[in-house]
Amino acid sequence: MTLKATHTPDKVLIVIPAYNEALNLGNVLEQIAEAGTYNIIVVDDNSSDKTIKIATKYGAGVLPLAVRLGAWGATQTGIRYGL
Repeated sequence: MTLKATHTPDKVLIVIPAYNEALNLGNVLEQIAEAGTYNIIVVDDNSSDKTIKIATKYGAGVLPLAVRLGAWGATQTGIRYGL
């Protein structure tokens, strides 16, 4: 069975929850860019490293959280932002 995509890339929002992911985030964003053009939002879960700087360097939107919510809380924040 082959599934056909019903969404175009401009209607897709990729939500990436991130906590101290400066070392890995650039690679992830590069791989997404190779797959196509998508809207990307990185929800920074109150990181103490350069996660926000890396995300903006690669052109992703950033939602910085003032307190840590954990992976699921950060993901929900990104989904709510998208809606």
